[in-house]
Amino acid sequence: MKKMKQVLGVIIFLGFLVTLSTPVFAGSANTSPSEDTVAFAPEKLYLGQEEGADTITVFGFGSSRGTAEEAQVSLGLTSFAPRAGTALKQHQLLLDKIAGHLQGKGIVPENITTLYFNVWPEYTYGDDTFQEPEIIGYRVNSTISVHVTDTLLVPEVIETGLAAGANRLEGIRYFAPRGLKQEALAAALKDGLAQARSLATVLDRRLGRLLSIDQSVSPPYELWEERTLTDASGIQPQDLEVNRCLCLIFCLK
Repeated sequence: MKKMKQVLGVIIFLGFLVTLSTPVFAGSANTSPSEDTVAFAPEKLYLGQEEGADTITVFGFGSSRGTAEEAQVSLGLTSFAPRAGTALKQHQLLLDKIAGHLQGKGIVPENITTLYFNVWPEYTYGDDTFQEPEIIGYRVNSTISVHVTDTLLVPEVIETGLAAGANRLEGIRYFAPRGLKQEALAAALKDGLAQARSLATVLDRRLGRLLSIDQSVSPPYELWEERTLTDASGIQPQDLEVNRCLCLIFCLK
């Protein structure tokens, strides 16, 4: 009898659990997903563009030419001395001398900088192959950059630098004014728009709104002359050509 009561108690307890659990399962089965749940479905995350929209992509090119507005003159200087300390000291004195002469011509100190500076030992090699090379001195090399906002000063800067102790002219770099760059961009936009309209006409469509414009900047043609001159009077301001490229994407109607 006691055993039967225990079995009956277990059955009643299990039935009680089933009774409590039934509404939960029933509610889950009969309840439809909420709107919030549907909104986070994976496919909803990728619906960002209109389906079936026709587009056209063109590349517009533009250029402009004009006179350089600013320039950078690079002067090279090399010195030699038996000891490293002496070589550095002598080289610094020459740098200061060159900078002083340039400032005397109206170049502000902020526009005179050192782009490159290097020191290395020089060796002598005896007739004996097995003899260790011997250091005979140290050579110091540097490049002085002079930025001028008036390109007519370029010849004078070169003459002054060489006369003050510079060994060589390493280059002249001319910079295009902002106006030339804007003209090149406008020409590139006009060219791209003309191409898009022509293609739309061939397709018997109308050109819609501009969806995207991507500017791939092609560097302006900046003249870099590498020549050593003893007389800089023949150097004149150079004409520059600025090139720009634009990628344009339009809708088609």
